[in-house]
Amino acid sequence: MKVKVYAPGFCSFKFIDEDGYMELEENSSVEAVFNKLEIPSDLLTIMVFTVNYNMVAKDELLKDEDVVSFLPMMAGG
Repeated sequence: MKVKVYAPGFCSFKFIDEDGYMELEENSSVEAVFNKLEIPSDLLTIMVFTVNYNMVAKDELLKDEDVVSFLPMMAGG
């Protein structure tokens, strides 16, 4: 399955294609995306995860064409 990923600038983009999509196995979770992005695990506790623009837990299962975003809790404007 493919999901659209909006990733923080400090992660690895090697598994994200030029259109911003990542290939995952069926029944993958948000945490699987986090791991493929090679974000250090200690940052897991300070990140907010969204799927289709709704906050979710890291174990949220994904569906084909979902939109996944990662935001540090301190983000703001």
